[in-house]
Amino acid sequence: MRRALCLAIALIALVAAPAGATTTVIADHLARPRGLAIAPDGTLYATLVGTGGKRCNFEGCFGASGSIVKVTREGAVKTVADGLLSMRGRPDGFFSLGADQLTVLPDGRLMTAISAEFNEAPNTPPRQVPKAVRKQSGRLVFVTPGGRREIGPNVSAVEYRDDPDGEGKVSNPYGVAALGDALYVSDSAANTLLEIRGSDVRTIAVFPHTEAGAQSVPAALTAGTDGALYVGEYTGNESKSHSARIWRVAPGAAPVVFASGLTTISALASGPDGAVYATEFRPGRVVRIAPDGTKTIVATGLHYPGGVAVGKDGKVYVSDWSVAGATREDAYRKHTGRILLLT
Repeated sequence: MRRALCLAIALIALVAAPAGATTTVIADHLARPRGLAIAPDGTLYATLVGTGGKRCNFEGCFGASGSIVKVTREGAVKTVADGLLSMRGRPDGFFSLGADQLTVLPDGRLMTAISAEFNEAPNTPPRQVPKAVRKQSGRLVFVTPGGRREIGPNVSAVEYRDDPDGEGKVSNPYGVAALGDALYVSDSAANTLLEIRGSDVRTIAVFPHTEAGAQSVPAALTAGTDGALYVGEYTGNESKSHSARIWRVAPGAAPVVFASGLTTISALASGPDGAVYATEFRPGRVVRIAPDGTKTIVATGLHYPGGVAVGKDGKVYVSDWSVAGATREDAYRKHTGRILLLT
């Protein structure tokens, strides 16, 4: 659904057993940090959507300012790969797209997906997208820890070919995960979950409208410690409070609702104890959902959190101010993206 990720109501959802957390800024002055991922050696990585570029159309301004960075234990931010497609949304940069969520693959490579929501039929980037990054649109991007980049399958092609949800052909591959010998992508605009094996991309789930009648907008995805995938909804229309669900998708099985009553889920992460952590974009919270479905508020008072990761030690990291790019035209130009540690 077009522009679904910027439509929400800033209402506070009620979750059982609220708890507060101390937040520590471990990295700052970042251009729209989104997905977070932790490698087995404890290295923290993040995708930065970036600030777009100078070539503009009615939707936004396009460039190659997106990147993947790593954050050292001392708080230094080092670029792993740059030159990723970035769209700074018009008029104020709030709705900006590019490399969103992030995961670490079993072989140590990083994987993200590049949006194609701005593409024109039949799945063609607008002419304002620079030639150097046009081939990234709608595709997976793989990056080694040393910075070598490889463009992967076009995961948006399924939506532009089949329109599985029947809601119109528009694709925003957003959440990414690896499970077993397959890769997975949640397409927030297509309302689908995709499975990728080599160059083969297929739809394995189409998510229904919410009880409020809004599109699902499955922006968040994580692989659980139980061998299942978990998919979180941002929800469309006005993103009614308490209407977002988290779906559990076991291999070969239909999706079942794992948790409900959440609001504008922007990212998910699995904890070492089997819990699932969700960032709620507009309420500005992190919520922990135990394997039995019990929800606990981990942190409140955040600002448009767009990514979450949990270490082996149980420490929780969140990307905050994920819409802030610190350009003069930005709605939140007095702020920059940052990564927080919750304790």
